[in-house]
Amino acid sequence: MSKPTIAILGSGNIGVDLAERILHDSEFKIAALIGRRSDSPGLQRMADKGVSTFAGGLEEFLDQGVSVDGFFDATSAFDHVRHWQRIETETEAWAIDLTPSRIGLEVIPILDKSVIQTGNKRNFNMVTCGGQSSSPIVAAMCAGSGEIASVEISSSIASDSAGPATRKNLDHYIEATEATAARLAGAPSKAILVLNPALPQVMMRTSVTIEASSMDIKAAEKNVIEMINRVSADVPGYKLVLPPTEIAKNVFLSTVSVEGAGYYLPNYSGNLDIINAAAIQTARILCGMSK
Repeated sequence: MSKPTIAILGSGNIGVDLAERILHDSEFKIAALIGRRSDSPGLQRMADKGVSTFAGGLEEFLDQGVSVDGFFDATSAFDHVRHWQRIETETEAWAIDLTPSRIGLEVIPILDKSVIQTGNKRNFNMVTCGGQSSSPIVAAMCAGSGEIASVEISSSIASDSAGPATRKNLDHYIEATEATAARLAGAPSKAILVLNPALPQVMMRTSVTIEASSMDIKAAEKNVIEMINRVSADVPGYKLVLPPTEIAKNVFLSTVSVEGAGYYLPNYSGNLDIINAAAIQTARILCGMSK
């Protein structure tokens, strides 16, 4: 079976890290890395590795008539609106959106495999890095809880790992992360993101706080550990910091950390690892490559 062919939109931190991961794993063929600046370091890096690059955006790429199975969009929520209009109308390709645009179907591949497999959608949204890191823990803790009153997601990432598009999309980030947490918990949610400027840079940490009428702590911890093991198959740096713990009456907390694999940015950029791994896993499911 031939490798699925993909193109990556965005030559910033997320796009280049994604390209490096795909080159490393060799499951997909990269037809192009597409940016908008001819002097982009990301485009030059990939060109040096033999990847075709385009500095004129999606428009230039589509004008070349190159056919791909799918696109990964690692630009911004604002740009994805325009990108999807052309991808949807001018191609038969699927799109995996790594921006918090919320245009496509929002999925957490480890939880939503059957939804992705239905085959009646072409645009899949990866929510956010905080959404990908927190959702397995939210689902695991909720499974061991009574009636849930609220859920809070708090993520801290190294400031150096957040590029211009991430900073531009902070409001979208909050909205997307909250919506996914609310979907999983069936309760009101709140999301917080901290861009930590500390030096040396800190690893990504995500905490899930749930207010519930009750929680079977042992069952919740078992569920969380099972989720950690499943996620870490693709993101080895995804580790448990604090198992589900009652920190106040009917308030329960669990924390994970995410260390990156260092495909492009240093290991503190676990936020890139978690969302890029989710994007690739979604593509595997779409292409029938998932185990």
